[in-house]
Amino acid sequence: MSTISNNVYIYIQHVINEGLADVQEGVKVESVLVKSICFADDQAMVSHTQRGLQRIMDALQQTSEKYNMRINVKKTKVMQMSGRKGRKLRIMVNGKELESVTQFCYLGSMVTED
Repeated sequence: MSTISNNVYIYIQHVINEGLADVQEGVKVESVLVKSICFADDQAMVSHTQRGLQRIMDALQQTSEKYNMRINVKKTKVMQMSGRKGRKLRIMVNGKELESVTQFCYLGSMVTED
């Protein structure tokens, strides 16, 4: 990564951290509340519930707008990874529903909902 890319990544990570600071949603791992997972230059927001994930996305949207940034709804996807198949996960960002997927490829590995 170039210095400019590193600086942009650090800036975006700051915006995400600020946006999630007051959100009490996520997934508990032992005693730690995990709200997001970073991999390379991607982020995964995590929650046990649809409502929790929506709260996380709302907080990120508000913080992004504060810094004149916006979440790209065309590139942002949601995936439900619980055993509840058949239930549609509906997450909205800026009035638009995010695309729900059942799998995606990351670094050559297929990640699936099951």
